[in-house]
Amino acid sequence: MADKSWKAFEREAAATFGCLRHKANSGERLDFENKHVVGQCKLTKNLSLEKLTQLAEEMDVVGHHTDRLGVVCTKVRRGRGKESPMLITMTRRQFMDWFDMTEGGNDGRDCAEPGVAAVEAG
Repeated sequence: MADKSWKAFEREAAATFGCLRHKANSGERLDFENKHVVGQCKLTKNLSLEKLTQLAEEMDVVGHHTDRLGVVCTKVRRGRGKESPMLITMTRRQFMDWFDMTEGGNDGRDCAEPGVAAVEAG
């Protein structure tokens, strides 16, 4: 029996983070997890920004309360033979936690405009 598309996508997403996917009948709201990451996957033709935001907020809560990165992996289902990239979404809080950034800790001085080399402050 051929692997279902959504199962293959969940397996791909889990492997991206060094995890194994949870079995669909396990009753978990997470599709994958390890000691660093928790995640949910959505392979869909349409997903509203509101629904994606809700999923990211849910993973934010789970991740934040367990000291892990909470992510949502999405991929648009375009049809047979029409590939699409996996998108990995997280809330700003998860991003800041993951990269150990503090609120207002970087005021942008370290960022250069595209095509312009960053100048070290002396």
